[in-house]
Amino acid sequence: MTMEIDKTLLERVFPPEEYIIEVWTHNEYTIKTHNKQECLTLSFFTDHIYIDLLKKCGKSGTDSLDKVYKLAQMISTVKYIELEDVAELDECGYKINLAIIKILTKGKSWYNSLGYVSDNYEMEKTKNKEIIEMKYEDFVDRVYELDLEKFQQTNTREAYIVKIQSYIKQITIITQLFKNQKVMDIDKEADRYKAFQRKILERQQHIAEYREIIENYEEHIKEKIAKFILEQEEYERKRLLFPYTTDETVKAVFTRILKYIQSKECDRDKLEWLQKFLDTINKTGILQYDNTLKKTVSKGSTGSTGSTGSTGSTGSTGSTGSTGSKGSTGSKGSTGSKGSTGSTGSKGSKGSKKKTKKAKKSRRKNKVATP
Repeated sequence: MTMEIDKTLLERVFPPEEYIIEVWTHNEYTIKTHNKQECLTLSFFTDHIYIDLLKKCGKSGTDSLDKVYKLAQMISTVKYIELEDVAELDECGYKINLAIIKILTKGKSWYNSLGYVSDNYEMEKTKNKEIIEMKYEDFVDRVYELDLEKFQQTNTREAYIVKIQSYIKQITIITQLFKNQKVMDIDKEADRYKAFQRKILERQQHIAEYREIIENYEEHIKEKIAKFILEQEEYERKRLLFPYTTDETVKAVFTRILKYIQSKECDRDKLEWLQKFLDTINKTGILQYDNTLKKTVSKGSTGSTGSTGSTGSTGSTGSTGSTGSKGSTGSKGSTGSKGSTGSTGSKGSKGSKKKTKKAKKSRRKNKVATP
């Protein structure tokens, strides 16, 4: 169930002299600085707060998360905070997957270190510990083996048919969510409609692309295999941009790579290889990491609820995930969902958890939190 929050309660944590609070829908609020930098977008439900957007805004990500936790403690019914980890480091225009590089060096992600964990966190820690203690050379070979397996699995005729069906379902979901949601501000409604049109067009273009591939499958797959092999050979050569010894572990090498990133040097060859390699690691699933994370809220002495009532929104049918990293697969929530413009699907009842995440992929891509 969605829940409307008294704005004065938000102002106790995000004071007006520092922040601007904007109402997006009846249960969704965006917090900005006075120079219009977005810090957070929050959605409120009876038992949890969902963080749709987290950005640096002249404030650290840690500081913003601390404020959300403080707010959660002030609402008596809220039991946990939930978010989806798609955090990145922006280095000279290259996007470095923060969760992956932290797991490779520390055994856990940045969000994990702040108490945001998945339901399978203990298993993830155990499995990932085994991976980061592998010899680095063996690890790289295994990543490329898994990448080839993934390539073969995702480029069959049947796989392209499944992708088309997925996009058709997503169009249905996004359209239904758009019809169900009402935005109070006229300007925001216009922006929402533009975002809706863009999402539909993107999926229609993918459908057309995959249908063309199916019609010319033999030629397409031959070209794609040749390109894939060349790319792997190039990445194999470029791994030496970060020298290592044959007895070094994954953790040791990536700890050195992380120090290089923190040095703020801007060697584009190194950063390009690193960005692609981390994305490949993520894609293969060699590391165990469910990026849908929760943090349980421990209640202190503060007890104001600040809520002004709760409402449920219209449900919709589920869709399957499509492509990309974990941060962009699947779809998430329908009861208590908030429409097609969010960055992650908000969720209502547990049984409908998977229904709107894909519909809200566009804003999710912008969600960045760095230490």
